[in-house]
Amino acid sequence: MILIDLPGVGASEGRVERSLEETAVSVVDIVHALGYVKINLLGLSMGGMIAQEVVRIVPEH
Repeated sequence: MILIDLPGVGASEGRVERSLEETAVSVVDIVHALGYVKINLLGLSMGGMIAQEVVRIVPEH
């Protein structure tokens, strides 16, 4: 299991994204940087909305 602190949130550095779509792009970039091509994704509350955006922008994975 991998838990992600998104940029600018929690203990991570960087800027907070302006939209859920931008946040989803960051998630996809992080997953790819870790070397994963296909993952099981779970999000609760706002994380669930981000997970839906990830699936919307990368539906083939």
